[in-house]
Amino acid sequence: MTCISWHPLEPYLAVGYDTGEVVIWNHSESESFEGAKNHIGTVVVLGWSHCGNSLVSADSLGSLVVWSSNVEGHIQAKASHDFKDVVSQLVFRREATPTKT
Repeated sequence: MTCISWHPLEPYLAVGYDTGEVVIWNHSESESFEGAKNHIGTVVVLGWSHCGNSLVSADSLGSLVVWSSNVEGHIQAKASHDFKDVVSQLVFRREATPTKT
């Protein structure tokens, strides 16, 4: 286990491994779900979006994967990018709330 990230709303824990695997542990049901192995390097960063419908993972070789998450905690890769350098942190930007005039 190399990194972990709790879902912001549900009892799901994302776990990254040195094998490149990303696994979601559903604490309420005591079961786990593996995503497809989209990483070759060690998973070094994991982060959930504010609403929890996306998870981002990055590995030691610079590969970043965006996963979609359903209400049961299952994940599926929906986008990826190769930065060719280690990604050391993730920041999700909240959408600005329109102001009423």
